[in-house]
Amino acid sequence: MPDISTKAKAQQYIGLDMDAEKAAKEKFLNTTVPAWLQKAKAAGRLAQK
Repeated sequence: MPDISTKAKAQQYIGLDMDAEKAAKEKFLNTTVPAWLQKAKAAGRLAQK
């Protein structure tokens, strides 16, 4: 039985590369989300402050 006593060990066991996952999330948050917000504001679907 593999040692999956911690979240990090379980992620490693199933082959998740957490550094790559975090980098992909950061890229998504910095590029895709602002584009979505800009498009929503232009279409009047997002409240203006």
